[in-house]
Amino acid sequence: MTPRRRSHLLAPNQSADPIVSAAPGPEWRQALTHLAIGLGVLAVAMAPTAITLARQWRQTHAYSHAWLAVPMLLYALGWHWRQPVLATHPRRCAAGIAVTGGAAVLWAAAELMNIEIGRQVALVFMVLGVVLAALGTTFIRRWWPALGLLVFLLPSADLLQPVLRWGTAEALQFTLQALGFEVRRNGLLLSLGANRYFVADGCSGLAYVTLLSFLGYAFGVLMYRSFWRVVGLALVGGVFGVLCNLVRVNSIVLLDHWRGSQMDLTSHGYVQWVSLLSAIALMLLIVARSEVDSMTLWNADRAGADDRHTSAAPWYRSAAPWAGIVGAAIATLGVAAIGSGAANAAALRPDALPPHLGGWALVERPETPAVAVGVPSHLTWRYSKGERRLQMDVLQAWQGQKLSEFAVAPPATEGWRDIQRRTLRTCTTDRCAGVIHQVWERSASTTLRHTYSTFVVGDVMTASQLLLRARTGWAALTGQAVNPRLITMTVDGEAMPPQELHAILFAAAADRPITRE
Repeated sequence: MTPRRRSHLLAPNQSADPIVSAAPGPEWRQALTHLAIGLGVLAVAMAPTAITLARQWRQTHAYSHAWLAVPMLLYALGWHWRQPVLATHPRRCAAGIAVTGGAAVLWAAAELMNIEIGRQVALVFMVLGVVLAALGTTFIRRWWPALGLLVFLLPSADLLQPVLRWGTAEALQFTLQALGFEVRRNGLLLSLGANRYFVADGCSGLAYVTLLSFLGYAFGVLMYRSFWRVVGLALVGGVFGVLCNLVRVNSIVLLDHWRGSQMDLTSHGYVQWVSLLSAIALMLLIVARSEVDSMTLWNADRAGADDRHTSAAPWYRSAAPWAGIVGAAIATLGVAAIGSGAANAAALRPDALPPHLGGWALVERPETPAVAVGVPSHLTWRYSKGERRLQMDVLQAWQGQKLSEFAVAPPATEGWRDIQRRTLRTCTTDRCAGVIHQVWERSASTTLRHTYSTFVVGDVMTASQLLLRARTGWAALTGQAVNPRLITMTVDGEAMPPQELHAILFAAAADRPITRE
């Protein structure tokens, strides 16, 4: 039976083998020196990406834990598991140069498509490539659970936030109905009696999920050597984060119902701290009652095997510095290629939309804009049909600019909030278009507003920003001018019928004569 010991996370593991020294030997000192040089080269070349990443940590509470990821990694490998780490002989590995170069190509592709998360993921892989080049596959294979802490450097809101918001609304509705309350729901908006609740981004619980998942993974790294056990503890933390948020939102709604009035946002903070501290206490209780892997698990397999991916090339002895140099060089050349291939786009003109759109008549045309290089054009047309009004916004992006459907969203300062979002698809005989349909409601009223947005680049009309950026990036690389733009239709009251939406969309996206600046 495998020996276990009780959790004692703050003390370093002590090896049973007196041969293993607590101080790094010459081979480790040389490997760490090469690792520092390789990472230093990457730090200089990738500084803009690293700064953007750090800015996201500072500006978003959901990513505040990322400041602890690297210190926790250094503590785990440099102190907690220090002696078994030193017992793993570093082996320079030429495959690390290839990994770093491949990650640099990925970074250049993300730069081409202007995808920030792509650049950040590529940066993490470049760091792992330099570590592989300096320390070898044996080290990576044995300690990759700890190296997985680098994943927590990456933002995850685009992936998790929509799912968590929807899940919070579903769970809140289910809980209240199970308690016998009559709940009315419209997308992310719920009503209980006279009280109305909107599940905003801050109500999704993303900060709880990311923080408790990180704590679970960090404790797992200090307790276990099995990657799956580490991931299992991280998943437990994520589940605690979801439950913590559900306790918070349900408590707020139930307290409001029993008090007969809605509490202010300051009072929400007290409920938040109680639920968060309760979840952390439960996580610590599980950790305290868990058993930690014994060091004897590693005595039989601690240092010995040579790496398979070594090389006899002259530059093999400095694989890590070369990995950093190769990664920096490929990324720099990629940026130069993107810049040389960029073409000037055409300026957006007031006559870009026709005087009639699917039965709607033009009542207001934009004035001629003063288009400056590097600044997107934003023109607005207004149409009418009887008593109804239709607003058409067209945004044209220049090289390096991002387009987002939220650029023309109803202003939050006026109380507008998105309660529903879905993707539509409409087609002609030879062309299809993806459309983002968002429903907005004004606070303290039942006024609805519908927006329909599509990204147009060349002959592609899509609801996907990824496809938009990929097509625009390819055009930049090949020197084409595809005139990427966003078309948004805004109408109050009832939703637009599918046939009318189809007619207006394809008429607005039709290529019309424009003047090149």
